[in-house]
Amino acid sequence: MPAAEKIREENRSLKGRVRELEGLISNLELKVRALELAKARPQKPDDERQCLLEIRHTESVRIDHDDEVDEAEGQSERPEPKIPSSTTKRKKKKRIAPAEKFGHLPVSEEVVLIPDDVRDNPDGWKEIGETVTHEVLVHPTRLSRRRIVQKKFVSRSDRDAAPIIAKAPIRFSSSYVSTSLAVYIVLNKYLEHGALHRLERKFVRLGADITRQCQSDVVERFSMWMRPLYELIERKTKKSAYLQIDETFIKYINGRKPGAGQGYFWAIHSPGRSMVLKWIDNRRHENVDHLICGFNGILQSDAYAAYTNYAQAHPEITLLACWAHTFRKFREAITAEPNAAKMMMRLIADLYDLEEKWDQLGVSDSARQILRTTESKPIASKIKARLDAYAVDMTIPRNEFREAVGYAAKNWSALSRCLDYGHTRLDTNLLESKFRPTKIGAKNWMFIGHPEAGEKSAVAYTLLNCCRIHQVDPQAYLLDILDKLVPYDRNPPEDLLEALLPENWIQANPDRIIKEPAQA
Repeated sequence: MPAAEKIREENRSLKGRVRELEGLISNLELKVRALELAKARPQKPDDERQCLLEIRHTESVRIDHDDEVDEAEGQSERPEPKIPSSTTKRKKKKRIAPAEKFGHLPVSEEVVLIPDDVRDNPDGWKEIGETVTHEVLVHPTRLSRRRIVQKKFVSRSDRDAAPIIAKAPIRFSSSYVSTSLAVYIVLNKYLEHGALHRLERKFVRLGADITRQCQSDVVERFSMWMRPLYELIERKTKKSAYLQIDETFIKYINGRKPGAGQGYFWAIHSPGRSMVLKWIDNRRHENVDHLICGFNGILQSDAYAAYTNYAQAHPEITLLACWAHTFRKFREAITAEPNAAKMMMRLIADLYDLEEKWDQLGVSDSARQILRTTESKPIASKIKARLDAYAVDMTIPRNEFREAVGYAAKNWSALSRCLDYGHTRLDTNLLESKFRPTKIGAKNWMFIGHPEAGEKSAVAYTLLNCCRIHQVDPQAYLLDILDKLVPYDRNPPEDLLEALLPENWIQANPDRIIKEPAQA
């Protein structure tokens, strides 16, 4: 074959090979593009415009120093920052011997074991000691009756005179319900989160027919007897110089309309002192005025506009915001902007690390105020600088992270004020934890049966939360105060009510302190 013909043949072969490879490359490009589209997250309008402008977004923003940028770039490799929970952290428990741990329980039964050899020949053995172990016994609930006998008498000298009878005492109820039964029902519903229909079946097993309707009437009458004490707690709470406020929704049944409505437990909380729940069937702004009318001082809340508007209209109110809500906003933005979100979370967590350290050292309020100025405020300044930089960074799309930045910037004045005092907290977590019983209970009883029943529940939850704040045994407390309130027929004297406040009652009954296990 001539050389020229051979070259042409090789050229045709190579062109064919090139076309084949180009086809393969085209197929591979299509597959790669398909994979990229499958893995890509949904694009928002801002993202598309940025792509058209060929803007590359970096998730770290240079603010002051290069070392801060390096820290932000390595943030994704660090574990997600956390802040302390609303309750005390669980500590490692020291092992305690059963004899000491349950030494306060009475001994109802004792079993003495003697070896068979000693039993057969007692004179041949000398006792040198003993080994004692303990078991905790449970005595099931049992029902009994109290007979109240009113003796009748007639005059021997005046046969025409009417008979006389011993005056009946004022009782919790004119029916068969005693104070102990009432306390048992209330604690089952509001402390143990039980449903009344389940308790009805339990009463049947105990040999008594106590219907749900009867139990509901007991709760209503309980709230009636407790109303004077509940109102005193509310008045004293409003006199506090520092309050936290929040609300949570609960479904209720309105008999006049089909379906369920949504009501709210509104709460005002004086940390370490008291908490008051109020039931309102709506979330309107004007409710705040009713809740804290007459209060002058520091009010801490989340970012609900009702509280902000109230503080703006009342110069005597100083509004604080919640750092935990801010932290949660950035935590929700981790998927959108991992590095930047974790950096902001880390800075907020640094504030909480300082607070936890000072709590462990038992720092006083005055010393904490100084420490917050010298140590916490510089961290807050870093947070503010980053917020300002992120706010003007046009490469950040409209996503969860930009929402978190906007939330923090909008509430910055109220957030920074938390560091101006020594007795305030950084968040409202302590108040939110007090709502937990209402949520656990709602999983069992699902809804409040009538709008007016919400106020009865608010009374019960208020007393139980105050008992928990002061570590009061709720059963002993409610039994004692009911026995003292009932004889006054809803008109107890003010000095008696003062003595029956949980913080005062526990001073007179120190043996009734209950230390609940710390939450994880």
